[in-house]
Amino acid sequence: MKNKKKLLLLFLSVLVFLPALTVAGPFDYTPMEKIPGFETADTSNFYNYIGIVYQFGLWAVGISAMLMISIGGYMYMTSAGNTTSMGKARGIITDALAGLILAMLSYLILYEINPDLVKLTGGATGGSATGTVSTAPISTGTLAIGCNNYTAAFASASGGDKNLQCLLIGIANAESSCNPTITSPANACGLMQFLPATAGISCAELNANPIKSIQLAADYIKKNQTTIPSSSGFNVGKKYSLSENTVSYGSFLYDTGNDDLIASYSAGSGKLATTPGMKGPFEISSDCPNPITPAWQCHIKPDGFSETQKYVMRVQSFQKACLLKP
Repeated sequence: MKNKKKLLLLFLSVLVFLPALTVAGPFDYTPMEKIPGFETADTSNFYNYIGIVYQFGLWAVGISAMLMISIGGYMYMTSAGNTTSMGKARGIITDALAGLILAMLSYLILYEINPDLVKLTGGATGGSATGTVSTAPISTGTLAIGCNNYTAAFASASGGDKNLQCLLIGIANAESSCNPTITSPANACGLMQFLPATAGISCAELNANPIKSIQLAADYIKKNQTTIPSSSGFNVGKKYSLSENTVSYGSFLYDTGNDDLIASYSAGSGKLATTPGMKGPFEISSDCPNPITPAWQCHIKPDGFSETQKYVMRVQSFQKACLLKP
């Protein structure tokens, strides 16, 4: 009985102190230890790391519960009618089932409150029902040294627009760390990680021509800037500022619209959904309708856009580092 009370107290403590994680969320985080089974996962910020710890915890509880149930079952079958042994076996099985139920109950409660609380992504603090987001500043990323090889190409593709130049550099850092020969599991290729179908050229050509990849990315962003539905009232800005009151998602370093352009690079620029049953990234959100907010920005039931929200903030961290360079 005492163990059950301790488990309940631990569960309630987690719920009470969960909001404190929002303080650490925006900052870069370097874990001291890798989590078994998640060695290749992105742990660049505290949200991701805690999310992985949570997933590992569920996995560990499930495995431990099954092991204890097996042990209890074996003890019960070999008790030979000994009531004391049978009681111990039943106690082990009962405790294992209680722990398993408690773990699943915590998951269901958090998921019902907000799916992002289970995922613990940056989107959990990325907004409110009105579509605005946390005042926490975006972190400053560390630019890959390899990007220095393409400084002239980024400048040329941006046409002298410093914000676009740094946006391209931010995307290149997030996509490939400025490695022009990378091909992703999804078959995105080259420095700017284009799908061959989107780029209109082969993966081999994208990998062999990083300068062309940069120009294609610049053209793609400019195209998206004109195709993001203006009728929905989304403000697609061009310039950056330090006014700290013009951005709608992720960082106060840029005018509203910079975040939309980054999201469009990852999720597309239209209203049509790529996944059945989901809204398109720039369809008006029904959960965050006031002011008018694109679906990808809304933190309430973000579904497939949680990764887009994290991607935007990651790109902005590199963009910020670029903009702050002398």
